[in-house]
Amino acid sequence: MTENSNLLVLHASGLNDIDACRRAWLWSQQYSPMKPVPAFWLGTNVHAGLEAYYRQLSPEVLSLPKAPEAMTPAQIALQEYERFGNEAYEKVRQLSGSLWETFSIEFDEAYSLGHKMLQNYFIFDATDPLPGEVEKVEGQIEIEIIPGVGLSGRIDMVRRDGNRRWIVDHKTSSSGFGNFAPLDIDGQLTAYAYLYYAKTGVLVDGLIYNVLIKSLPNFPEVLKSGGLSKSKSQATVYALYVSALEELFAAPYDAIPGEALVPYVEILNHLQQKGWSSFFQRASSTRNWHELESFQNHLVEKAKTALSIIEDPERLAYPSPSTYTCGWCPFLSVCKAKEDGGDYQAILDSRFLKGQVW
Repeated sequence: MTENSNLLVLHASGLNDIDACRRAWLWSQQYSPMKPVPAFWLGTNVHAGLEAYYRQLSPEVLSLPKAPEAMTPAQIALQEYERFGNEAYEKVRQLSGSLWETFSIEFDEAYSLGHKMLQNYFIFDATDPLPGEVEKVEGQIEIEIIPGVGLSGRIDMVRRDGNRRWIVDHKTSSSGFGNFAPLDIDGQLTAYAYLYYAKTGVLVDGLIYNVLIKSLPNFPEVLKSGGLSKSKSQATVYALYVSALEELFAAPYDAIPGEALVPYVEILNHLQQKGWSSFFQRASSTRNWHELESFQNHLVEKAKTALSIIEDPERLAYPSPSTYTCGWCPFLSVCKAKEDGGDYQAILDSRFLKGQVW
């Protein structure tokens, strides 16, 4: 929300939407689909769990005395994921009405997947933490770009180590970094660095994408011979493979005879080296003064464009048809109706919710 209700706010996470299709961008400011995309819903819920987890890892919270029976940061985060997810689930159910029956299974599956992803992430993060310590979690920054238009961004986390600062952006993805623009020119990350500088006067030392891949490790396959698969392409992790060996030999790992483990040494070494990289990925980038200045110039022009579209939508909110943008656009049927002279407003009113609901 903006403190100035008359301010048109551009969001750091959607700056490219105006360029992708002006009409879709305009309608997205005014309407929301009857249901959120399950992938988006999963990502929002996972963010809620990560927010709770990293709040518990802030120096202020860690310094507080805790009872022996106190919940761990991971347990608190999973509890918050469940609370937030259940509330969001109920909101989707109520707003969807009779349509809920047709897609409730998608949301059940997304909820379960997100819960398991977080459980695995906390194991991963305990052995491979992000740099520095938590300075701030989920900080909203909003500034005015030109009269009447602002830029807003919700930064997932800022971490510090002395005078050094990093901005961390959590992402859920189906295929890791293959889904994102090159980090060094990623506009969303640049927007966060720009907003943080505008608010604090500090140029951050790094921007980190913290990616949780929407996939879960499998238990190693048991072969007909009775042994475990040694394929290096299997989607598993070292801990699961050790558990499978313990089950196979009916003994704790340390008690399994060395000669019995010889056939598995290579795959165990491979999995140890690989870690959780098939399920969690991190990469960092930097921005200098010149890049922020260039971004500011582009941002001013984008703000002017956005304002002109709002003021003269019939002339300037034209579509930009393409295989990529139209394929996932929720307004495709509305756009077609408008282009062929149909009652597109009736479709908007019957199939969409007014406002930015999700």
